[in-house]
Amino acid sequence: MQTPVRPLFLALAAATALGGCSQTTNDSSTDFQGEQKLVANVVEDLQDAGASKDADGVCRLLSEQLITKIRATAGGNASCEEAVDDALQDADAFDLSVKKVTITGTNATAVVESKDNDKDVRDTLTFMKEAGRWKISALAT
Repeated sequence: MQTPVRPLFLALAAATALGGCSQTTNDSSTDFQGEQKLVANVVEDLQDAGASKDADGVCRLLSEQLITKIRATAGGNASCEEAVDDALQDADAFDLSVKKVTITGTNATAVVESKDNDKDVRDTLTFMKEAGRWKISALAT
C-alpha cells in the first residue's frame, strides 16, 4: 500500500512517484485575472496533465532550467518526458488549488494548496516568463 506524500510537483522535483487517494480536480484559476490568471492556468494545466499521466504535457509547462534539473535527478540520460513519466506512474493525487499569485516583472510565485494525509498543505511554485509564456521554474519552495 502506498503512503500519501506531497503533491505532484514535489514528486516531479524528486523524480519519484507519489501516492494518495484523491483525484478530484478544482479549477481555482477562475479566482484570478490578467497575468495572475495566466500563472494560475499553468498550475491547472499541471494538475490536468498529471491526472492524465501526460508526461509530455507536464514537460511543456516547465522551464528549460527546471527540465535540466529534473533530467539530472533522473541520472542525466533520460529525457524530460521519461523522467516525468517515471514520477507519474504511481501518482493518483493531483488536486492543486491556487491560493495566491504574486508577479514581479518576468517572475512569479503561486501559493498552492493540496492534501497530504487529509491535511491542507501549502507550497510555493516559482515561475518565469520564457518565450512569452509562464513556465514553472521551481516546483516547491
